[in-house]
Amino acid sequence: MSQTKRGRHGTSPRSYCVSLCRSVVGWVVALVGETLWALDGPDDQAAARFRPAHASRRHHAAGIAPTVGVLFVGRILSGLSAGLMTGTATAALTELITPSGTIPARASAGRSAGPGNGWPGPEREPTVWGVSPHGQDQDQVQRCLHAWAGFPADRHPRPLVLLSPAVRAGPFLADGRAKLAFVRGLVEAAPGFPAQILQALRPHRQQAGPAVEPLLVTTATPGTAGFLTDRGQRELPAWEVHARGVPEPIWVLDPATSQQAWRPPGLDEHELTGDTATAHLDADGRTITLSFTGIPRAYADYPRADVLEAGAAVAVVPVPVDIGPPGFRRAYAEQRQVGVVLTRPLGPRVLLDGHGRPALVSG
Repeated sequence: MSQTKRGRHGTSPRSYCVSLCRSVVGWVVALVGETLWALDGPDDQAAARFRPAHASRRHHAAGIAPTVGVLFVGRILSGLSAGLMTGTATAALTELITPSGTIPARASAGRSAGPGNGWPGPEREPTVWGVSPHGQDQDQVQRCLHAWAGFPADRHPRPLVLLSPAVRAGPFLADGRAKLAFVRGLVEAAPGFPAQILQALRPHRQQAGPAVEPLLVTTATPGTAGFLTDRGQRELPAWEVHARGVPEPIWVLDPATSQQAWRPPGLDEHELTGDTATAHLDADGRTITLSFTGIPRAYADYPRADVLEAGAAVAVVPVPVDIGPPGFRRAYAEQRQVGVVLTRPLGPRVLLDGHGRPALVSG
């Protein structure tokens, strides 16, 4: 016996056709029933004036009864067809689910494999999180590299390159109102609160959005706190701020210390902070092992990396080689490593990762 040809997900095209036809028939019957009921309804005298006197007799003669029964039958057929189509779609999705309980990347809603969509597939090199075929956004890396090229690496002491925010808050209450006010910069202060610290707490006040009660900060005490820089964790002067309804203190980097930090002009916040890559620098000052979030080992190798230099900035851009099988691939990432040797020691220059963001250098 010949086997019915099945679609890509193991579902017979005949099932789709039958379900579609039943849906169309059900809706047509329902529509006809509703129309006839409106025309012959006892309460619709206006419609009766525009209906020929023999119209009802013609309808009955044709075998179509203008009653609620016709409408009821149409509704039943329409509901059955909708249930069949929903069941067919559910079955197709069920067949896609892997044994680990996940759906492959190309089966995700609204995304399919192909050039420029950010998902891996057999027709192109693998990608992660919507980046370019080499695993990174080359234009963004070049732009960030030239922005960091002006870093004053010869200044003593070396300017700070912060990898963590200058304002760090602890957990907020579960209702989220205090956190929303903090994020939007809607912060008010009790009398006597330091003006510079208040300004640091609300650099970009956002009035747009739902109304929310401002966060009231009550006290600010000078102290020290740990902040992450591109050369490791540093204990820096900071202010311990307490706010009403916030259980943990908010730490604000001292404004004088904050001015020692250097930020390249023209870059957005997401181009400065994010998933921080780490780099181990060997004793020779030239050999670097970069650890970063990349394509899983099942799909790609990283045999080398491109080294880009401009002024006081060096970018290490990992280059993947596709080794994965064609077809569906799960959308996830892994920690990967790649090694490079610079032509000269890194020294006080800034090291950027494959996204153009500063990397944490140790060793």
